[in-house]
Amino acid sequence: MKAAERLRWLLAAAGPLLLETASIMPLYGGGAKSRYHCQIDPTRCPNDYLPIIELLLPIIAVGLLYPFARLSFSLLAPDPVSREMRWRLATDASKADVFPILQIGAAVGVLWTLWRATSYVGVPDGAPYVAFWLVFASWFTVALAAAWPRRSA
Repeated sequence: MKAAERLRWLLAAAGPLLLETASIMPLYGGGAKSRYHCQIDPTRCPNDYLPIIELLLPIIAVGLLYPFARLSFSLLAPDPVSREMRWRLATDASKADVFPILQIGAAVGVLWTLWRATSYVGVPDGAPYVAFWLVFASWFTVALAAAWPRRSA
């Protein structure tokens, strides 16, 4: 049981790292999308593309790091009665007690990451960005499955 709980903890710790990485994806991926759209229709190509919002996203992501880490650890932590490790960032309530708040958060995360992945489809340089967003969507899917309340026998 300890190995499974360690795996859950590592997956929970990977969530905030994925969030921080996701904050820089639009900066690099936005350039790839802009180049692609400029090749298709040069009249729609902005000559003064300044990624102001993309530059602010890493700062915003740092501000969201703690709440997202709480969500991440709460989604992936075992129920409090079966924990063998310390889960400081996880909630002390069981999954059934907080149902469906955590699960809705994970489902929104799955939809958001899949939407971000589709924004790079068709862009020749977009394959790494699509792959990243699909990995993040997979993480949210695993977290959603882990957060689903189990029936007591």
